[in-house]
Amino acid sequence: MKVAARLGWAAAGIAVAWVLASTTLFQRAERLWLDTALRMSAPAGASTSALVVDIDDASLAALLPRHGPWPLPRELHAEVARR
Repeated sequence: MKVAARLGWAAAGIAVAWVLASTTLFQRAERLWLDTALRMSAPAGASTSALVVDIDDASLAALLPRHGPWPLPRELHAEVARR
């Protein structure tokens, strides 16, 4: 097979893959697969609870000298979650 023909087949394959990836059915299948993979890889004792912390501008300004600008260090996130 000549190089031009191979490139043509490769371009056609990429176009088909792009069209399939754009479809709702493919996106649903991908989400289902990712959800299943994440559930299977999670540790057995993983927590299902969530913690939402709202940080206002005044708090960020107070944290700036000690921790620097956003994003804040993970250690600070852990300390807040433990409280």
